[in-house]
Amino acid sequence: ELGLDAFMDANQNTGLLVLKGDTILGERYQYGRGEGDRFSSASVAKTVLGMLIGIALHEKKKNVLSIFENINNFC
Repeated sequence: ELGLDAFMDANQNTGLLVLKGDTILGERYQYGRGEGDRFSSASVAKTVLGMLIGIALHEKKKNVLSIFENINNFC
């Protein structure tokens, strides 16, 4: 089991944020970056959106019926 620092050393991630509920459990940066730097978030946004859709489907939310729905249905 890798700790956060060992994980960052073993992987080419610029930043890593570990959350549980509303608590930040870990936050690490490398390659000269820090919490004040801006990051391109396209991959992060897609991942978070996928997780939220999965949660909505699991909780049987009425407005999310399928993973195949058009995003324009929610705008």
